[in-house]
Amino acid sequence: MPARQVPLIGIPTCLRTLNKRALHGVSERYPNAVIDAAGCLPILIPAVGSKVDLCVVLDRLDGLLLTGSPSNVHPSQYGAEPSHPEILHDPERDATTLPLIREAVRRDLPILAICRGIQELNVALGGTLHQRVHELPGRLNHRSRKDSPDGPYGPAHSVTLNPGGLLASLAGTTEVMVNPLH
Repeated sequence: MPARQVPLIGIPTCLRTLNKRALHGVSERYPNAVIDAAGCLPILIPAVGSKVDLCVVLDRLDGLLLTGSPSNVHPSQYGAEPSHPEILHDPERDATTLPLIREAVRRDLPILAICRGIQELNVALGGTLHQRVHELPGRLNHRSRKDSPDGPYGPAHSVTLNPGGLLASLAGTTEVMVNPLH
C-alpha cells in the first residue's frame, strides 16, 4: 500500500430516466473538477435512497461534493406545499443525500455544496426553501444566462467580501465577479 493515498471525494448522483431506462449520473464537469483542480479521485454515490445505509461509505471518504442538478429538493422534505408543476424533483437523490449530509456534518467531514447541493445542505440542517426565488421582488434571476457573452457559466455580477474575512484573504481582494448559477 502506498504511503500516501489519493483523497476520495464522494459525489451523490441524480436518478434520471433516459429512453425508459433509469440512470445514475452527474455532469462530467464535477468529477473532472475533483480530478483536475483538487487532485482527488471522485467516487460516485448512486441515488438509492434508503435501500442501503450509505453512511458507511463516509468511513472511506475524505469529503463530499454536492453537485448542481436540474432538479430541486422536494418540498415535503422541508414541510412545504407541493411545488409548481414545472419544477423537477429527484426523491431518490433527496433520500440519499440528506442522511449523508447529516452524518458528514456530524463527523466534521468537508463538504462543498453547489447549486442543488446548497439546497440539500440547507434542508438537511433544518432549513426551508422558496421554490421560485427568482420571482421575488428585488431578487436577481440566478437561473441560466444563455445570453451572456461567456455563456451560462461566465461571471455575471460582483459580490463584496468582508474585509479581513477568510474569503477576502484567499481572494486577495474584497470584490470578486461570480456566477450565481453555481
